[in-house]
Amino acid sequence: MTNRTKMTVASAIMLAIVLIDQITKIYIKTHFVLHESYKVTSWFYLCFVENNGMAYGTELDSPLVLSIYGLIALMLGYSLYEYVREGKLSRTLFGIALAALAAFGVGMVLAPKYILTVFRIVAIGGFGWYLFTHIRKGMPWLLTVILSMIVAGAFGNLIDCVFYGQLFTDSIGHVATFADAAAGHLPANDWLQGRVVDMLYFPLIEFEWPDWMPRTGEMVDWGFMQFRWASWLPSSSEPFMFFKPVFNFADACISVGIALLFLCYWKQLSQHVFKEK
Repeated sequence: MTNRTKMTVASAIMLAIVLIDQITKIYIKTHFVLHESYKVTSWFYLCFVENNGMAYGTELDSPLVLSIYGLIALMLGYSLYEYVREGKLSRTLFGIALAALAAFGVGMVLAPKYILTVFRIVAIGGFGWYLFTHIRKGMPWLLTVILSMIVAGAFGNLIDCVFYGQLFTDSIGHVATFADAAAGHLPANDWLQGRVVDMLYFPLIEFEWPDWMPRTGEMVDWGFMQFRWASWLPSSSEPFMFFKPVFNFADACISVGIALLFLCYWKQLSQHVFKEK
């Protein structure tokens, strides 16, 4: 397969993913009330929910998201420090990079939605540039397909974040319409403040925990220690459900792409990340 053919394939894959993603989102947005669901089968529902832009409905201020951002910041800081030690990065640039990381952290506290959206614009632009640059250099066709899926999925969710706040009215208690201030249909939010539309819900497995299982918030005494049963632990107060998160087509493409990337290129990734100095 020639590089030109790979470029065409990558463009076609990304266009198809973005079109399917946006068509399904706009249909749900303009036909469902927020939190409305429609049973397709016993294991598949269309369930309209919105989130601030994280995968599978995760909120920006959740402990998982904050932990991930903290871990990424530590890894980036350590990597920059290693570059300074090896003489590949000046102390001035190191200070600028640390200041940028600190500014990003402050921004995530003061205006997380704006900062996340701007960060995603920069990141997706960078990944897109990387993809097409390396296609010209002979990137393998399978890796081209995988990265095209990831970039297109991320771009599909970015469209929601950037435009949906101004394009649509809110969906609370009524079906959203396209915003038209002259007609009294006010936009739900500002630019860069849109919420991502999710609708795919697959409760494949569901069962009740036995009554002897502690309830959420219940004090548990194990003799040598006493603690309150956390909400993330199995609890008799709510059933077990798999798969609980609601997601969209873009999320699915990103997840499948990342899974294929690790399955098919784990050896190359590990050699690159953990290469000997």
